[in-house]
Amino acid sequence: MTHKNFRLTVVATAVSMVVCSAFAQDIPAEKTEVNSSLEVIEVTAQRKTENLQEVPIAITAVTSVRLEKSGIKGTDDLSLVTPGLQSGRQIGSSTPFLRGVGTSASAAGDESSIATYVDGIYSPNMVSNTYSFNNIERIEVLKGPQGTLFGRNATGGMIHIITKDPIDTFEGNFEASYGSYETTEFKGYLTGALSENVSANIAVLYNDQGEGWGTNLTTGKDVNYSNTEAVRAKVLFEPSTNTSIKLAAHYSETESDLGISRQLAPGALGIEGALVYGGCIASGASDAECVPLAIASASTYTGDWYNVDSNLTSIAKNRDWGTSLFIDHSFSTVDFKSISAYQESASPQIMDVDASRMSVQDAVLDIEMETFTQEIQLLSKNTNGYDWIIGFFYMDSTARYAPFGLDGAALGLLAPGLTSLRSSPEQLSESYAAFAQGSYDITESTKITLGGRITRDERELTSSQLFQFGEGTDYIVGIPEGTISDSWTEPTWRISIDHNLDSSALVYASYSRGFKSGVYNLAAAVTSGPNPDSAVNPEILDSVEVGYKADLLDDSIRINASMFYYDYADMQLQTVQSGAAVLLNAAEAEIKGAEVSLTWLASDNLTINSGLSLIDSEFSEFLNAPTQTPTGIGGNVTGVMDATGNKLIRTPDYTINIGADYTVFTDTGEVSANLTYYYNDGFYWEAENRLKQESYQIINALVSWTSKDEVWGVKVYGKNLLDEEYSYYSNSAQVGDAISAAPPRTFGIALLYNFY
Repeated sequence: MTHKNFRLTVVATAVSMVVCSAFAQDIPAEKTEVNSSLEVIEVTAQRKTENLQEVPIAITAVTSVRLEKSGIKGTDDLSLVTPGLQSGRQIGSSTPFLRGVGTSASAAGDESSIATYVDGIYSPNMVSNTYSFNNIERIEVLKGPQGTLFGRNATGGMIHIITKDPIDTFEGNFEASYGSYETTEFKGYLTGALSENVSANIAVLYNDQGEGWGTNLTTGKDVNYSNTEAVRAKVLFEPSTNTSIKLAAHYSETESDLGISRQLAPGALGIEGALVYGGCIASGASDAECVPLAIASASTYTGDWYNVDSNLTSIAKNRDWGTSLFIDHSFSTVDFKSISAYQESASPQIMDVDASRMSVQDAVLDIEMETFTQEIQLLSKNTNGYDWIIGFFYMDSTARYAPFGLDGAALGLLAPGLTSLRSSPEQLSESYAAFAQGSYDITESTKITLGGRITRDERELTSSQLFQFGEGTDYIVGIPEGTISDSWTEPTWRISIDHNLDSSALVYASYSRGFKSGVYNLAAAVTSGPNPDSAVNPEILDSVEVGYKADLLDDSIRINASMFYYDYADMQLQTVQSGAAVLLNAAEAEIKGAEVSLTWLASDNLTINSGLSLIDSEFSEFLNAPTQTPTGIGGNVTGVMDATGNKLIRTPDYTINIGADYTVFTDTGEVSANLTYYYNDGFYWEAENRLKQESYQIINALVSWTSKDEVWGVKVYGKNLLDEEYSYYSNSAQVGDAISAAPPRTFGIALLYNFY
């Protein structure tokens, strides 16, 4: 199918969805053979349990069953089933973009504009947010600012991962699998009662990829691989029908080079060419002699998407653990909730910044982070048509590089003779917030919701540098430690009105604001030291949205649609200067879009899920956008441009996803098949709109068998069946344009055992 024909297909699909949305209620029920109803999905988008179709927020809720059938094993794959979500990795961190909103930086202390929560607990560490799923109940992707109930850094939305709670019945499951690239995996889950009022569960995950997708042509070692070991457990104590106390803990270790092992992009020349050219000119040779020599000396694309050609083995490791305490008590008129959590992580990383054969610029990025959060909520019991929640949130967090280091010839650009740089910047953060939201039934069919939040963020940066000139210790120069601080107070809000057209259809409109906290450039502090200009201001997003939700034809068709407009100010964008990732405040942007998702229970055996996202984005004002222009002899030269009118980064014009689940029952058990299709129209990696991810499409398939007693099961799966080549992370810097490969085509088989 040509690109043009595919566009026509997408447009036709969108039109058909809209037509179905507008007229499906007029289709007589007797014309369909569907006898069953779609599953009712409950979500906690408003901090209480509600039917997905009754919440006036655009939400994609993915159950554990759909995750399993679609072959989704972690946060990297969520975009396959979530319209408007662009998943990715960057230097070992999770970097989601939702409707054009996200964070392109992944330095220590920075946080995503798309907040990640696990069981109601905010997770600020982007390195720790590359989850692999095992004991998931469901995942909720909330779209648009969630500044009232979830607060800071939910600028463009949030990803909420809800894990399973213990039950008092002893049951569990085990799964062992083997797949492409010598990948072995084991997953186990157990739950049951420990005593009359106490139950517990535990989930374990082990994944080992014995062979990488590619090879480092310089060192001969495998690249593009990932290994994970994780355990998560909960203990639930219910002393009475009104009180529950839950203690949870998790621990994980990962080792991976995904998003950090990179090679030069096709057509790019490595920075060695520029270094050779400079030496050649200095020797008195002519430009005509030096240019061909420079080009011949520069590293280039290896010719294989999954190989690299690097002097250094890039790697990111992460050890992450935490514990949390949940206390719930139901009083006569209100419910009380307390959520306390402590999280800690250590993430040593080594990266070849220039992605070339020479040691031009190498980075040591040892990130450490500790976070304590406390949240208290009071929720009404919805009497007399008035429903409300009030709460308080506190966070104390420390992020540091221990250390951040740069080595290589490129440091000579900072100071002649400089060969090594080490720094240990540390950012201390405290955040306080109070919030309230209330909903009132104006009529039996119409409800208005008003909510507000006030957040106070305080940051403090401490840093010191150690420069080394030459080889000996006699050339070491230290810069004294310095400390600066800053603070921001920001209000956020939500106003919405929703109306039930009938018992199965809801329309709503909302106006809301979200913000991402101001933050220090810990990576920039490495090269410049603390200074008053090193903090970027908060980014602010105002959103207007209208939506429609309906379950039609005897609950056999579910349609959720929305249209939105974003006014985005002081965007925090990343550029790379002297090997360090530097944040800056872009001016303004506008984002307009529409989304439609449709679930159709075509028969008792066949369910079809589909989604379409259309986005029109542009920088409405960005006068001094950073640029990286290829020199023609190797590397790029840094400049500025007026990027007003350019498209936002990592924001495709449209994406489409279609999934079909088919199940039949035989004498031996249940046979299920799933086919998942995803198309991405492509996007730009940088504000200058030069380095582009071309369009790509992903097809996943899974076939499974489960015995009649539901004890034994086997499944066979394939991912990226078209073997599409696309990038997890690409960027432009002075050392050149680089890409980091996303997974190739893979296959696997798994054996499952369940017990009850």
